[in-house]
Formats: sequence, structure tokens, C-alpha cells
Amino acid sequence: MPALAFILKELIMKKSIRIVLIAICICSAFIFSRHGITSIYGAVDPPESVVKVMAIKDRDTLVVIPHDGRFSIKVTAGTWKLYFSAASPYQDTYVDQVQVKDDLATDVGLVKLKKNGD
Repeated sequence: MPALAFILKELIMKKSIRIVLIAICICSAFIFSRHGITSIYGAVDPPESVVKVMAIKDRDTLVVIPHDGRFSIKVTAGTWKLYFSAASPYQDTYVDQVQVKDDLATDVGLVKLKKNGD
């Protein structure tokens, strides 16, 4: 009988340890998933007017190619300038002083490009 009690005690203890480990994993995943992504996003109008979007800060330059006129660039916190490299017949465009904060996505909204000669 004492051997049976010992075996039951061991099984209960192992099960308790597994439950605690699972709980720790779940809590860790929740804590780390709460951090946001520092980024700049927006759209261009008309969608086909832009070849690429560049985010510029100091000596850093990040480039993305918009998809269906929408873009998103993962950046660091700070003040950025956006440069929209236009497709013909549209004009290149800048958006200055884009303020980005840590763990937040900054929306620059809809950027309208003008045609050459407008």
C-alpha cells in the first residue's frame, strides 16, 4: 500500500508541475504579445501613382513598395520624412515631420499625388 501511495503522489506532483509550466508559457506569450510595432502607414491616391515610399531619418533610409496604394514601414521612434517616388505622369511628393512614438503605428492618412503640370 505505501508503494501505491508513493506512485499516486508522484503522478499528482508531475501533473501539477506540467500545469504550472503551461500557465507560465501562456502568461509569457500574453506579456510579449502586448508590445506594439513602431511603424508608419498610410495610402496614396491614385494607387498606381507611386513606385516606392521612402522613410528618412538622419542617416537611416527605409524603402517599401506600396501594394494597392497602401504602405507600412517598420521604423524606430523619432521624426521621419516620407518621400513618395512617383510614376509618370505624377510628381514626387514629400511629407515632413512625421512624429513616431515607440510601440505605436502612426497613420499619415491618404497622400494625394498631383500630375505633372497640375
